[in-house]
Amino acid sequence: MIKNNADFIKGINKFIKTYDQDELIKSGVKLNTSEKDGKYFGCNIGRRHYWLLFQDERTNRPGKCFIHLYDDLKDKPSVVQFTIDNSNFQIDKNKFSLIQNRGTTIGKRILGFESEFKALMVTNGFNSDSIVVQGDIAKPNYADIIEQIFSWLKIRVKTKLQLEEKYRNVEDRATEIETDLDLDNVGDIESKTEGGKKVVISVRAERDSGNRNEAIRIHGLKCKGCGFDFEKTYGIWGKNYIEVHHVIPLGDGKQRATNPKTDLTVVCANCHRMIHRKKSITLTIDELKLKIKR
Repeated sequence: MIKNNADFIKGINKFIKTYDQDELIKSGVKLNTSEKDGKYFGCNIGRRHYWLLFQDERTNRPGKCFIHLYDDLKDKPSVVQFTIDNSNFQIDKNKFSLIQNRGTTIGKRILGFESEFKALMVTNGFNSDSIVVQGDIAKPNYADIIEQIFSWLKIRVKTKLQLEEKYRNVEDRATEIETDLDLDNVGDIESKTEGGKKVVISVRAERDSGNRNEAIRIHGLKCKGCGFDFEKTYGIWGKNYIEVHHVIPLGDGKQRATNPKTDLTVVCANCHRMIHRKKSITLTIDELKLKIKR
């Protein structure tokens, strides 16, 4: 009999532990009952391997149970961390219901994310009432309960992966200020091109964001050495990314204002490293191009 959320989770664990086959397959999710790591069960959703944990009450979190789904390496945060407490586990007469009343942690900084998450869950096949599982408290059918949970879990993972792909560069990068390649903080150095021309190389980030942005506006986002395009290769993760290379002709040795058109250019990380590979020689873009083997 199920009297509360702890009974619910304990019943699931008991059913899995006493299941008489090595694989429990429901709703496209395969639980490997013989594959255990502590309290975790190995499972597959599609071609991906995960570790699934049905966690009953812990002494430091009274009244709360959890469904945890971790990736293959158990890296944190978990793929799914679903809290079950009296806010979403409800008993009405002879029936219990578990409701999804929260979204996912990746959307905290994104306006409207929660509603987008819930709407996409429904698009992917979840019911509009957000009911994860329902059942009878007196005679719970755990095979049916697990089938309902696995169906929800598969939809939730699919939805989270879709939205993480869309917003992956927003959560962690929203307040980050991008800088150019920092080659060991060596500052300005005198060097020569392979042709022997003296140059002063500013081996540091272009500190004036206005110069950096203007250089990108003038020169674009494709590497001037090899033509590499970060967005074309990495999608939204690489959008608007390029490194700015800073070369000031030595001239009379006097400092002067940076001209983004003539003193700056744009290169990928590989070409930037090759330009500066030898401290005594700094390649021009034309010299770099001659070394690239197509």
